[in-house]
Amino acid sequence: MRYQFFIYVFLLFGSMEALERITLWRKPVPKSQEILKNIIKFAKSNNTNQQQRVEIDLFNFQNVQYYGTVYVGSGKSPFQVLFDTGSDIFWIPGKDVHGTCGVSHNKYDCSTSSSCTLLKKDDEINYLKGSTKYHLAKDTLTIGDVSIKQMEVGLVYEGDCEGSQFDGIIGMSLQMREDYQPMFRRMIDQHLVSHKVFSFRLNNKDTGMSGGELFLGGWDPVYSEEDFKYIPVNSEHTGFWSVAMNRVNFGSAVIAGLGHAIFDTGTSLIITSYSVANKIAIQINAIISQDIMFVECSRMKDVPSLVFSIHGTDYFLTADELLFMEMDGLCVLGLGASSQLQDNEWLLGDVFLSRFYSVHDYQNRRIALIRLNGTSPTAEPHSTTTPRRNGSSTMSFSICSIFSLSFMVLYLYIFNYR
Repeated sequence: MRYQFFIYVFLLFGSMEALERITLWRKPVPKSQEILKNIIKFAKSNNTNQQQRVEIDLFNFQNVQYYGTVYVGSGKSPFQVLFDTGSDIFWIPGKDVHGTCGVSHNKYDCSTSSSCTLLKKDDEINYLKGSTKYHLAKDTLTIGDVSIKQMEVGLVYEGDCEGSQFDGIIGMSLQMREDYQPMFRRMIDQHLVSHKVFSFRLNNKDTGMSGGELFLGGWDPVYSEEDFKYIPVNSEHTGFWSVAMNRVNFGSAVIAGLGHAIFDTGTSLIITSYSVANKIAIQINAIISQDIMFVECSRMKDVPSLVFSIHGTDYFLTADELLFMEMDGLCVLGLGASSQLQDNEWLLGDVFLSRFYSVHDYQNRRIALIRLNGTSPTAEPHSTTTPRRNGSSTMSFSICSIFSLSFMVLYLYIFNYR
């Protein structure tokens, strides 16, 4: 089911600093609507309690790609961008872009902005699926009423944007390289946020009104800092929001030992190595096709919880929470496999992160997770283990159905599958 989202963003200013809150609200709209349009309202309050409101658009596609409108340059050219904790670069299509990034996407011409400076440097960012090549420039990046000066932006001239509903990406990782500062690092240096923290709440459920929110410079005031149990970032993986894991269980079986996981809002699924994914598939009679795991919906009742033991705490995902989508009796699990990952490496994308409120402490290099259903992360949540649509117990896998589902999932999510 598709939804329309209503997002309210509050910019709370002190004398020099701000807290930016992006809240998403949703309600059902006709299924024929392909792109889910959202309205954002920025409310800016100062010490005199006067308010100035600015409306911008935010869009959500299939409850997976969360992206908002930012403005680049002196002319404030609008671009839809994905906020990605798994990368550092801010990039948008340049005027001379080739490939699918040049089709149905906004393009930027540096010469039209009086504040833009082209740098004599080209670079490339690589993902698990594809890469993006760009010319580097500097310009003003505006989010609501907040302007980030001299923000380095990659103007893409070659890349694959097929399946993406957004124009570009804003990297929200820690600093990965000496010669590039991610957006939030620049916001800190320019005293644009009150706290050196940002936080996410993502919601991909089919019911309820709240779709998610992003705070830049703080967290949802329903929480206090005493609620957060922080996990230190693994210093061995520079720039990533990576944490050490003790083990991973699938039911009672230990499927992975000591390793690390990267929290990545730019990835839709939970990604592991083929070796570990095969252990899961064998246990529940699932198959892996096009890097994605499928199981007969009639077998969902036999799918146990997936448990990540991180820094002394067990974080559970039940069978219901692992269910990604279904069609014609086949259930797609929110689990993927990559030949580029080792057995001790995991990417925890939106399937995982949508179950927790995540706080990213940029200054102290640590992360906190709070279960969104109000339970302690150490307590396994209730699961009905009943899929949204039951399949026949005697059903066999249809090659046509698997191909159709694989194509659908890949088309929708391949671009942000790190």
